[in-house]
Amino acid sequence: MTTPRSEERGVVTVECDEVGFNLEAYLHSSLTLKSSSKVLNLVSALERLGDLFKAKRAQIIRRLGEEQIHRALSSLDPKRNHISQALAQALTQRSASAYAEVYREAQRLWQLQPHWQRRQKLLERLREAAPDWARAIEKRRENHGKAQAPKEPEKAWLYRLLTQTNGASSPSKTCR
Repeated sequence: MTTPRSEERGVVTVECDEVGFNLEAYLHSSLTLKSSSKVLNLVSALERLGDLFKAKRAQIIRRLGEEQIHRALSSLDPKRNHISQALAQALTQRSASAYAEVYREAQRLWQLQPHWQRRQKLLERLREAAPDWARAIEKRRENHGKAQAPKEPEKAWLYRLLTQTNGASSPSKTCR
């Protein structure tokens, strides 16, 4: 006949077996049969068993973390961009602070995406009328790499249109 206590022990035994620990063998090797020390031996065995479970849990967590890092590294192409490269390096070095820094930079760039998309649309429109100028802005050459637009852009645009039809050679000379 099974009792609730023996059912509990059976569940614990099965759970121990699932993580690779033979509870029955451990208990039989840890306990002596002297009746006066049975309780003390049982307490001691349970304390050691708790420590073993903590160690096994830490080992499993470590293994799972390593598997996640390996999966992340296998999905990254470090040659793709500087973010992928820095992320791969942080994961390889197991550096949480480097990972957090790269993550913050990736978030910052992600937030800039709408601005970049608008820039691409505007460059496409400009490319139709003034391809050399659009290319200079796109490549951020000379004064086209500054954070501020040139002073009096209407005059620069008109001047560029006039000189482009007259064969001016460099958009940077005409759009200052």
